[in-house]
Amino acid sequence: MAAKRSGLRILRMEHAVTRALAGSREAQAIRASLAAILQAGGWTCARFFVPDAAGTHMRLAIDCSVSAAGWERFFAAADDVRFAPGEGLVGWVWRERRPLWVGDVAREPRVKQRALVEACGVHSAFVFPASALGVEAVISISSPRIEAPERALLEAVEAIGAQIAQFLLRRRAEAERDALLEQLVRANGELERRVQARTQALSASMRELETLTYTIAHDLRAPLRAIDGFTSMLAAELGPKLDEETRELFGLVRGNAGRMAELIDALLAFAQLGRRELEPARLDLRALVREVAAGLAGAYPATRVQIGEIPAVHGDRTALWQAVANLVGNALKFSSARAEPRVEIDARAEGSEVVLRVADNGAGFDMQFADKLFGLFQRLHEQAEFEGAGIGLAVVQRVAERHGGRVWARGEPGRGASFFLALPAARAEPQVACGAADNQ
Repeated sequence: MAAKRSGLRILRMEHAVTRALAGSREAQAIRASLAAILQAGGWTCARFFVPDAAGTHMRLAIDCSVSAAGWERFFAAADDVRFAPGEGLVGWVWRERRPLWVGDVAREPRVKQRALVEACGVHSAFVFPASALGVEAVISISSPRIEAPERALLEAVEAIGAQIAQFLLRRRAEAERDALLEQLVRANGELERRVQARTQALSASMRELETLTYTIAHDLRAPLRAIDGFTSMLAAELGPKLDEETRELFGLVRGNAGRMAELIDALLAFAQLGRRELEPARLDLRALVREVAAGLAGAYPATRVQIGEIPAVHGDRTALWQAVANLVGNALKFSSARAEPRVEIDARAEGSEVVLRVADNGAGFDMQFADKLFGLFQRLHEQAEFEGAGIGLAVVQRVAERHGGRVWARGEPGRGASFFLALPAARAEPQVACGAADNQ
């Protein structure tokens, strides 16, 4: 029963915060979110900290509290308190970027101004980060009760922190967009300045699109968790009363929620790929291919994987690992239904490029649909035939473009497919001149 009450409290809190963040003004939305957290948990004080102008300390930005006898000094002291990284509970969470639960402040040495905190009747607190893509904030919740930590609640507030950070990120992107649009209007009198402003606006639009994709994916997680959570609770509570058809419908709801969660994770991965700075260097592509194939082939023991000669390339190891994993994973998956599944991986040098080939004898595809292969959520096979989110090849294309390369494919229904990834060849290593030794 206690677990059920806790689950309902968490779901109500997540729902209330999601509604609060729909507000138009940043400060009002944050304050409403803090109030929702206090109301759901029965706590006394919630505070929202952000870095100061110098970026060296956390300062109080928004305070939300309910009346509590003896807490007046605690409320008044908060305005002047600053936290350096690692200092106090707020500074520790800021530095470590993970939540912290303190069940009894009297036993916690990291509490700043502990004597004042105890004298005011503060007994427990939990602090969690609200950070994402350059947004840094910390939320602190205090209570007059001594409370044991709840793992489910910690996970929930950590997700809420990320949701609030995404809200702030979206607001900043909108402010940047508005500022750039205003700059564009002012620059119309001069052609060169107009071109520059349009370039900036285009860059801002691209950043906004990526931010919007990232934010939408994050904002969809809370409703999905609510759907899955409430459905699970209903199924458990009404289990003996449900007929077979109703149980099957509950299963369909939860299954589709899980499927959508997978698509959201894939969308987030795709958005993050465009934001991360590449670190190109000389890369032994054959060793990387062998590593990837070894990790994936265990799930397909009947498939024969042949790896030929592969020259070195110049690229980012993390990004290329993902691209190769997607290509090899697809080849293994789409050939798995064959009686003798086979995957061939090799590469050849062509001028300043290395062209990697990943071929299989699997399901193949019709070339008239080849232009759809590398689009987001584009699939040429039914989900029932081959599972997948329809995003893997879009990731491969993004990786290729960011390396100045390209990707293409050839295939035939029922006779397999070959995918080609062109990447910059490894740069020649400098030669060290050595003098010949004298013969004695």
